[in-house]
Amino acid sequence: MNIARSIAFSLFLASLQFNHTYAQEGNGESQSELEQTAESSEPGSLDEELLAKGEDLFTRNCKACHNLDMRLVGPALAGATDRRSEDWIIKFVQGSNAMIAAGDSLANALFMAYNQVEMPDQAVTGDEIRDILYYIDNIGKKKEVGSDIPRPAIASSSSLRPLKFTDYRLWLIYTVTVLLLISAVYFKAETEALKASQENATEGN
Repeated sequence: MNIARSIAFSLFLASLQFNHTYAQEGNGESQSELEQTAESSEPGSLDEELLAKGEDLFTRNCKACHNLDMRLVGPALAGATDRRSEDWIIKFVQGSNAMIAAGDSLANALFMAYNQVEMPDQAVTGDEIRDILYYIDNIGKKKEVGSDIPRPAIASSSSLRPLKFTDYRLWLIYTVTVLLLISAVYFKAETEALKASQENATEGN
């Protein structure tokens, strides 16, 4: 009798542990799915075509006098959009001489800082300058992405997955199975105990 109860209680504890383990794995899977969704929908993905277009324009119109990270004839251009507005940059690139003559304080500060060398007015459109700025702002991000160490894929089986609290039918089948197993073990133990009791009674008579 005591053995049967011990077995039944052990099965019950195992059932609780099974539920707890799979609930955690199910929640982990849901969390992983949410993280993957968040990563896939995260803004800021690079436009490779626009980046290439901006690089070509930068090479043909800017590279002779400018570098991204170091001073050459003109200032380094990395972070230019953080220091100046886009409208100001477009106006300056297309007509720096006119801005200096008009007394623009920023244009004149650059003029004085770079030995009073005027930047030639560039025959580029506003959209082309925006493409160049896109390249300047994002080429660093592309290098960072390219240097990332790829993460190994986690092996998984499409035919197996943890149970979730929303899988009501599976939980019902599982619960009924466990209860039947407990009942069978308990019934067997009770039958053996009754048989042993009858045998003892027979021997006593």
